[in-house]
Amino acid sequence: MTDLQHKYRQNRLTSMELLELKGRVNALSDEQLSESIREGWMHDTVDTSLVEQDRADSVERRIHHRIKHQNESEKGRVRPLHPYRWLHIAAAVLVAVFFVSTVYLYHQNKQLAAKMMVVSTGIGERANVTLPDGTRVKLNAESQLSYAPQTYNKDVRQVMFQGEGYYEVAKDASRPFLIDARGLKVQVFGTKFNLMARDDEATAELVLEEGSVSFTAVKTGQRVMVKPEQKVVLNQCKGSLTVLDLNHMQDVAAWKRHEMVFRNIPLEDVITAIEKIYGVEFITDSKRYLKETFTGTMPTTDINDDLQILEKSFHFKIMMKEGKVFISSKGCVL
Repeated sequence: MTDLQHKYRQNRLTSMELLELKGRVNALSDEQLSESIREGWMHDTVDTSLVEQDRADSVERRIHHRIKHQNESEKGRVRPLHPYRWLHIAAAVLVAVFFVSTVYLYHQNKQLAAKMMVVSTGIGERANVTLPDGTRVKLNAESQLSYAPQTYNKDVRQVMFQGEGYYEVAKDASRPFLIDARGLKVQVFGTKFNLMARDDEATAELVLEEGSVSFTAVKTGQRVMVKPEQKVVLNQCKGSLTVLDLNHMQDVAAWKRHEMVFRNIPLEDVITAIEKIYGVEFITDSKRYLKETFTGTMPTTDINDDLQILEKSFHFKIMMKEGKVFISSKGCVL
């Protein structure tokens, strides 16, 4: 038991060894427990740093109370306390400390297990993430991927996600890859796809390049199997899913090429996309042309190039000042 006590004080016990130590403590008589503790004191140093100060003060008060009670019970007779009596009191106290420390260590280990590995990107940033199983994720701007290293790749490979990312999931039929995001769950075994699930968007969508995925709407429980060159769109409000066949797979994850591709998209949506990428605000003198559609490709590396494209496409004037983009359809910007 001395080895188990030593490992316990160094916080190196396994769960099975901890149960064994508890069983041995409960099976000992007072004398045996006293002797075991004495041996521990003689050969090792007890680390009391795990016990909170107020708990230690409480233990000290209990010792003094029991000594005082013992003296009073002797009716005034002065008699030295037998060494074994000291050990009995110490044994009772240290057993309490033992279980206090056990609870403390349990919560510490629980907190450690709950720690998450988090990778996030800001405005205009991108990041490449390689998960422990070899799965690769490329994060677009303002995205976040998190997972628990202690449990990842055991029974399942689970991540939490917000934003936009391109996934290349390593094949492993025995450990499904799970994604939890706002309003949806995705399960895959090995595939490539682009997922857009932002907390501030009314819809989320997944575009599958190869393989197959199961896509579930949390709100309704509706589930669909997505095939290559298909897009599934989630309506966050209704919880409904729509599956579409795609004709332009080269548009998928255009952001990886530092591009935005628009096909008959209203100008107001184009402006919203530019605002998010560069962190700017558009101010217009008229909203009549915001419903006009735009088709084309824009870079995501230089806002000046994008603004020139808009000027030539819609024949209005643009000026940028202090993070604001002013659009005028009157030929000049005030």
